[in-house]
Amino acid sequence: MGDDTHDILFEVMHMINEEEKRFLDLAALLRRLKADQPETFLSIVNLPKLGRRRAYYFLAIDEAFGGAPHLRPRLLAVGWTKLGLIARFVTADSLEALLQLAESHTVHELKLRLKGIAIKPGGRAVLLYLDADEFKLFRRALRRYGAKDGPRGLMNKETALVEALSKLAGPEAPEKSPN
Repeated sequence: MGDDTHDILFEVMHMINEEEKRFLDLAALLRRLKADQPETFLSIVNLPKLGRRRAYYFLAIDEAFGGAPHLRPRLLAVGWTKLGLIARFVTADSLEALLQLAESHTVHELKLRLKGIAIKPGGRAVLLYLDADEFKLFRRALRRYGAKDGPRGLMNKETALVEALSKLAGPEAPEKSPN
């Protein structure tokens, strides 16, 4: 590696460490590197603190928003995760609407909206810690009720879990009157 490559790696690592404030700069640098120095780009995307997936999110962000420096404060406020979700949908006509959507929704809600799924108010996230045997049971049960294996785990797991729980719980008990 030449001195120039070391300087670039140093700058990239600095940007990664300050990602919250500098992800737009990092996105622009990665895009330039991919175009001008593809070998250096490939070595950078494999850095543990960056990763290939996030690097390509940053490329998409710079492609979608790089020509709009006047939007920088809004883009920084929205964050790279949401910008990565909307980047592929951005056109000159859709830019403002997509930014407003990202500004007014959580990441989860934004994912649903982009898929055309209605957001039900009052939803809750559930985090489970299961050992290997418990997870096998969990996976088997969800598959039985409609979950499918996808490239990054089970798909339709929420629907399958609700179906399994409704079968387990049985019909709802009628409300008792306060007599």
